[in-house]
Amino acid sequence: PDTAPKWTLPLISGGEVSLDDYEGKTVVLNFWATWCQPCIMEIPIFEKFATENPNIPVIGIGAGPNVDGQILVLYDVLGITQGTMPKFVKNFMLGHDSPLNAIESYVKAVKEGDYPSPEHCFS
Repeated sequence: PDTAPKWTLPLISGGEVSLDDYEGKTVVLNFWATWCQPCIMEIPIFEKFATENPNIPVIGIGAGPNVDGQILVLYDVLGITQGTMPKFVKNFMLGHDSPLNAIESYVKAVKEGDYPSPEHCFS
């Protein structure tokens, strides 16, 4: 059978999760966002699947307060997005003197649960 490419992702709670952690097992990895209507519509499907299949890990990666990992495009973190700024974006360059400091601020805000705040979410 075909196998997925290797991946390792940081967890908001600290540490990492990687495909190697689930070697030989089935895993559902879902990239989603709170602003994506099809993503929101599929949440009950994933919840039902996870409940009915407790031995199969379901890992959610996305943008929103209830995911296992948080994603924000670097353009958005650094405040260089062109055009209309989506609601979920926060410019972490404000108040920082370098992109590295902005990224560190983003990571800290995610780990401490300060980002995304309600003002950056659609529900």
